[in-house]
Amino acid sequence: MEMQMPVLELWDSPLHPLEERLEMAKGGIEFRDKVIENLRAQLDQANSGIQMMGRIMHNNTVAMQAAWIEWVHGDGAESAMQWIENTLDGPDLIPDDDEPHSRDSQAYFDANKTEPK
Repeated sequence: MEMQMPVLELWDSPLHPLEERLEMAKGGIEFRDKVIENLRAQLDQANSGIQMMGRIMHNNTVAMQAAWIEWVHGDGAESAMQWIENTLDGPDLIPDDDEPHSRDSQAYFDANKTEPK
């Protein structure tokens, strides 16, 4: 009857050369470092997007404030609307005439806000 030796896992074997164990550990550390680097890049990208959204919101608010100032203290409503049109026209956000609700401001707002009715 032949005696079988138990199968030892790589880390359980006291005979496994230390150098090979160190190489395996080094590979794990390099992988960990790459994961951390990737996560940091994703965080930087998310922070950049958040900052950009903040700037967009700020600029739109300032454009509306400038329009209000133009209406109250400047040349009136027609001139004030130029601020609104310039804000929308640059990024091509003026609604097309054939869009749904393009002739009814409240219906257009209700249908296109972040949580439509």
